[in-house]
Amino acid sequence: MTEPKLAGQVLRHAKSGLELLAHLAVVIGIIVAGIAYLSETRQARLNAAMAYLERFNTGQTLEARNAIYVFWRKTGRETVMKIGPANARILALKDIRVAPAAQHELPVVNLVDFFDGLNLCIETGVCEPRPLQAELHGYARNLLNLYGGFITEMRDQKTGGLSGFGKGLEAFVARGDGLAAPASPQG
Repeated sequence: MTEPKLAGQVLRHAKSGLELLAHLAVVIGIIVAGIAYLSETRQARLNAAMAYLERFNTGQTLEARNAIYVFWRKTGRETVMKIGPANARILALKDIRVAPAAQHELPVVNLVDFFDGLNLCIETGVCEPRPLQAELHGYARNLLNLYGGFITEMRDQKTGGLSGFGKGLEAFVARGDGLAAPASPQG
């Protein structure tokens, strides 16, 4: 083989090798970009979940929680212990109707609205569900156990567009219990 032909072949092989390396660099770049995107998306979902946890512990939601705590403190823990959780729900429904709305009904509505929004955040993929379930499932379950009758009554009245009232709370609790979540809050 002559020297010019050999040089041409070496150049073609070098060019092919460089093209192969360029294609590999593009593939690796796509993989790295995909991993970075997934990491950013997960971080955004965690940030949204942390914002809900912060909201649970501040502002109107904290005020609602405190109002319900004060109500039950006044009602008497001993009464709840004597009559049991099922009857406590009846007591809560009875007392919520006679208590002034600003002192008791409104805090329950605010908390149910909080959990309805939180569940929507999870269902749409905006919020990471694990930290929310870990931190809030027990409270949500207790709220639903105590005020399930009131929530159903409000939803059944279908006044003021409340036909989906509490469905997000129910779905959040069901998901935390490992059950299939009921229909979405819009349903």
